[in-house]
Amino acid sequence: MPKLNLTDTYLGHTYRITSFVDVQSFDFERELNTLLHEHNQDHPDELWELYGQNRCHYIENQNAGCYLIQIKRPDSVPLTQLVIHIEQKKYLSLTSGQIKRWCQANLSQEDCEIVLKIIQQFISQHTSLMSLRLQLFDFSPLWSLEAQKLSEKFNFKSTQNNEYTHTRALKLIGTDEELLATVPPKTRAKIRHKSHENFMITELRDFKYIPALQMAIEHSFKRSADFKINSNFDDIMNMAIKYPEKCRIIGYAKKDNPDFPLAFVVGIIGDGLCEYHMAGSLNDPELRSIPFNYLLVWNLILWGKNSGAKLFDYGGISDEGPNDPTANISYFKRRFPADEYKVASESLWIVSPFKWFSFLFMKKIQALTRNVISS
Repeated sequence: MPKLNLTDTYLGHTYRITSFVDVQSFDFERELNTLLHEHNQDHPDELWELYGQNRCHYIENQNAGCYLIQIKRPDSVPLTQLVIHIEQKKYLSLTSGQIKRWCQANLSQEDCEIVLKIIQQFISQHTSLMSLRLQLFDFSPLWSLEAQKLSEKFNFKSTQNNEYTHTRALKLIGTDEELLATVPPKTRAKIRHKSHENFMITELRDFKYIPALQMAIEHSFKRSADFKINSNFDDIMNMAIKYPEKCRIIGYAKKDNPDFPLAFVVGIIGDGLCEYHMAGSLNDPELRSIPFNYLLVWNLILWGKNSGAKLFDYGGISDEGPNDPTANISYFKRRFPADEYKVASESLWIVSPFKWFSFLFMKKIQALTRNVISS
């Protein structure tokens, strides 16, 4: 992807769009986070957050292409920061974009319209994207409804969600022991289970752990969804090493083999929220006979709380239906205390109808070819 460093104005708002992060990018983000943090301090019942996928330290370590958008108000005060993540399609060298976790935070409806207009002008004039997916995300139900109507005004159409739409979130209040007292007795017993005595919890901040992490995530997806996954742990490990206060990989290993984690969980933290990002575990018989996952998640919750987060997001839940491959994961997450929220909806803007329908046509041809070969 060509290097981009674009600065322009729209209705008095100055914006900068880059395909990289630099000192100026981090300075803007730091100033914006200060504003959000001050609001959270003065309004304990609200959470204004710049979510992980839209933060500089997150995209700095991603191999995939992206565009960082930073917008200032006419008085030069930071307004918002967004990231368009670029996805390369398999057909005809086509690309699409996705904005993940766009939340209301400090934005009015007028602000949102300005942001969307800047995004659309940029994509139309400076990119060859065929489509843009917009994920509206917030713990306020009213925001989802307002933002959905707003996105439709800018030619976005509701579409099937790629990310989770519902989640559970725990308010991180009180001391560690007071928080533990809110956990149901059966879950609390699993956190304190004597079987943990032969194992150890450890922070993983070295590339030597990646083969074990890769194996654990492959085993997990094979068990839950019966398909293989190729996760790039280089990105997440880079972030954990460089920004341990923002990203943590917690491992669970036998005391006699501490360098080989049998299970792990990853957390990403902002200024007010800690997110359960991903997890995995091996098909080890001894491991699967003990409640290792309860202790892992509890340690992640405590890390978030002791790092200053006000809320812990369990990273999505499902309805646990009979055909739901993630039913057991959602069941597990519901063993912890939390409130449930509808947090997301997604919409799609078809930038180039010709490219989009060419893409769909090629997908259909490939599916038909696969069916003929398999029969």
